[in-house]
Amino acid sequence: MKPVNLKDATKTLHTFEQAKRNNEFESNKDSRWYDPERHAAATRDLEAAQSMYAAARVKLDEILDEVQKRAKVRTITSEEIVEALDRVEQTLGISKRALEGVQVHVDLNDQKFPNAYKWTPESTQFWAIFKGGSWRVLGIERDTCSQLATNCYITHTEASKAALLERMTRFSV
Repeated sequence: MKPVNLKDATKTLHTFEQAKRNNEFESNKDSRWYDPERHAAATRDLEAAQSMYAAARVKLDEILDEVQKRAKVRTITSEEIVEALDRVEQTLGISKRALEGVQVHVDLNDQKFPNAYKWTPESTQFWAIFKGGSWRVLGIERDTCSQLATNCYITHTEASKAALLERMTRFSV
C-alpha cells in the first residue's frame, strides 16, 4: 500500500468542526443576536467544509472498503483514523519537530475476550508515521485483536523521547 498523507484530512476536519460549532451558535433563534444572514452564511460554510473533508478522505475510504469488504464487526472509518491520530498527537503534547519519525500501530477495537472463545476475533488495524509535518497511513489490515487492553503502540524516536522527558520534568503545580 502506498502511504496516504492525512494532512488535508486533518486540516479539513478541524475546519469542519469549527464550522459545525459556528453553525450551532448562529442557529440559536432565541438569542437576541440572531441574524438570518449570518446563520445562512454559517450553514454555507458548514456545507463547504463538509464537502472538503469528504473529498480529502476519498483515498482512505477506498482502501478501507477493500480491506473490510467481508467484515461486519470491529471495523473502522476514515474519520476514526483521523481522530485517533489527532488524539495521539494531543496526548503526547510535543512539538511537530519532535514527532518527526514517530510510528504508531492502532487497533481501535482492541479488547479482552474470555478464554471460552476458541479463536480470537479479528479487527481492522492501521499503522502510521509522522513525516513532513503530518501523519501518513502506512498500512491497514485485518488481524487478530491483541487483547492487551491498550489500543495504541508507539515507536518513539530519540527526539520524541527527549521531548517527552522534557515535558514531564517541567510543569506547574
